[in-house]
Amino acid sequence: MHFNAALFVAAASVALVQAADYRLLYTLPANTDTVTFAVEFGNACATWAPALSSGATFEAFNVEAGDYQGKNTATEVLIDCVFTASGAQTAYTTDVAASLGATPASD
Repeated sequence: MHFNAALFVAAASVALVQAADYRLLYTLPANTDTVTFAVEFGNACATWAPALSSGATFEAFNVEAGDYQGKNTATEVLIDCVFTASGAQTAYTTDVAASLGATPASD
């Protein structure tokens, strides 16, 4: 758990320097809290096989509790999962979130 928490903090910090805003609003899976989801999302993102097998390099992930106004912190998250290949950023957020059972939320 210490490694997972350290990875979460490090990746979340790196995500703050991204130029583009890739965050998407998702509803947490049933019976999952924000911290558990953040660890699972970070681990899944950093090791996302389709991205790695394409030669992309993991850049960052971000998990923020709540929506764009900071509401619904127990049920919604703003997330992103970004890789870089040939200098271009690609987000795998949708695929990683779906693999964990998270669903897109309306704004």
